[in-house]
Amino acid sequence: MIEDADLILEFCTEAKEHLDNLDLALLSLEEKPEDKEAINAVFRPIHTIKGMAGFFNFVAIGKLTHVAESILVSARDKGIVLRPVVIDMLFETVDVLRKLIDIIQSEVSGGVLSSQDEVPPEVARLVSRLELASGNEGFGEEGEKKLGEILVEQGAIGEEDVEEALRKQAEEDAGKIGEVLIRSGKAKPQDVAKAIREQKNLKAGESRKPKAEEGIRVSVEKLDSLVDLVGELVIAQIQVASSEVHDQKLSKNIAQLSKITRELQNLTMSMHMLPIRPLFQRMERLVRDVSRKAGKLVRVTLRGEETELDRQVIDTLADPLVHMLRNAVDHGIESPEEREACGKDKTGNIYLEARHEAGNIVIEVRDDGRGLSEKKIFDKARQRGLVVEGKEYSRDEILNFIFQPGFSTAEKITDISGRGVGMDVVKKKIGSLRGVISMDTKEGEGTRFNIRLPLTMAIIDGMLVQSAGERYIFPTYCIEESLKPQKEQIVICHNRGKVLHLRDSIIPLIDLDRLLGMSTSARRRKGPFEDSIDECSEDSIGSERAEGLVMIIRDGSNRIGFFVDNLIGQQQVVIKSLGEAFQGLQGVSGGAILADGRVGLILDAHGLLEYYSTHYQGG
Repeated sequence: MIEDADLILEFCTEAKEHLDNLDLALLSLEEKPEDKEAINAVFRPIHTIKGMAGFFNFVAIGKLTHVAESILVSARDKGIVLRPVVIDMLFETVDVLRKLIDIIQSEVSGGVLSSQDEVPPEVARLVSRLELASGNEGFGEEGEKKLGEILVEQGAIGEEDVEEALRKQAEEDAGKIGEVLIRSGKAKPQDVAKAIREQKNLKAGESRKPKAEEGIRVSVEKLDSLVDLVGELVIAQIQVASSEVHDQKLSKNIAQLSKITRELQNLTMSMHMLPIRPLFQRMERLVRDVSRKAGKLVRVTLRGEETELDRQVIDTLADPLVHMLRNAVDHGIESPEEREACGKDKTGNIYLEARHEAGNIVIEVRDDGRGLSEKKIFDKARQRGLVVEGKEYSRDEILNFIFQPGFSTAEKITDISGRGVGMDVVKKKIGSLRGVISMDTKEGEGTRFNIRLPLTMAIIDGMLVQSAGERYIFPTYCIEESLKPQKEQIVICHNRGKVLHLRDSIIPLIDLDRLLGMSTSARRRKGPFEDSIDECSEDSIGSERAEGLVMIIRDGSNRIGFFVDNLIGQQQVVIKSLGEAFQGLQGVSGGAILADGRVGLILDAHGLLEYYSTHYQGG
């Protein structure tokens, strides 16, 4: 068993938070290398990591942060302007520190920690380069007031003793200045301890400003368990509230219980939410690195960094954003020369924004680059056999071809990206979050992607419908409208079956129970999605219903209308996994325990539309 394993894991977590802040601070420093406040913003987290690493005697981390500090001290105290090559090395330092901390965290979690007394060759080479850049200057202990200054003021030592200790510290890496003074016999331990206390008091006095909210660290497992328990409580409360109660006092108590349960549920969900800022900061760093590699000038503008999202959503959203931003930089933003020739600023712009909209979170990724050509997309789709000859395609349908696996209109595929390559992965990832993605583009002006996501992955607002005696839940974010169509609005199109003619739009119609294989007709009852296209086309589609309720579902630019027997009403439900046996079932994202204790399937609009579209075209 590793001694202080819990403390080491806590150090890793805190260090990673500091490294995330460092990325943003270095980006600011790169824009204003002479700004002392920007230098301090980089210095503080590095100094903190160094102190924590010293406590655990993590030598490699200590050496690396120590020499990085020296560069920042020289820049701050001597007015040295940091050159781009030096800032690049500081970015590299952050990356190497992150790797070292990841290794420590992984080993400690596995129960074995390798020796931290040696410096790996990769780290040693970076330390040497940083030392060369710093000129071996500025290795003194840094604080708001230095320890040596306090000892001199107290009369415990002389200034020459401090200078000698600093020289020894720089030449031999002999540890902290207080330790050097004690070992050399220049200062007594009690004097150093007294000076440290005074240093801490001075820092505390200078930092008596309004503080951020205090908090404690809670393991993710405990938090997930709490969310699950509150979900069970919500289900139990719904079941109690749906019972027939004739006692007025009991009814009042149940209403109070419902109110408290809802407040507890909202509070628990908020505990599971995190600001999207760290993810946006990582994307800003990504754009910087990719633009450097591509030889382009790109400015990133972040908006809505305080917007909070479910932790699981943030983790899953990272990969799609990486694909989209790499594409935007490599193939969307033009070269400086090309931009100037087009009358644009030679520095391209990428906008990354998060905002609340209609009960959902919208992530917008926009650039002012060359945009996408509809003609190129359509021609490429025809070459790949994706176009049905004779069919007229709308603009949205043409643009949606870029989400096909391996689709790309790039004339040259680079090692960074190919515009469109990986976009199928983006759509699938967004779909796994019960989200939808849409895009718009204009040649010469740029491209915009909108990702619409639910606030949380644990609870959703849904519309409960009934079809063939079974109840299903459509998430409200995918419902466009529900209506009872007139007979003349429903027509039969060749090879498309029944469609709804609604406000100059043609929307495919299908019985929900038929698509799910749950029809109450005389034919045998099949499992979900076993119907062939023959049974789901022409007169068989909705043939048992000339009239009825139609629920129109949207996924991006695609729409479909489902015939249902009854629209029960809107309610909030707790999402439950259906287990491994049903994992990956297309069109179903989970289940929910309803008021009567039975399970209702939560339907996935993206999966239903994809299944219908694939099997229709395949037929």
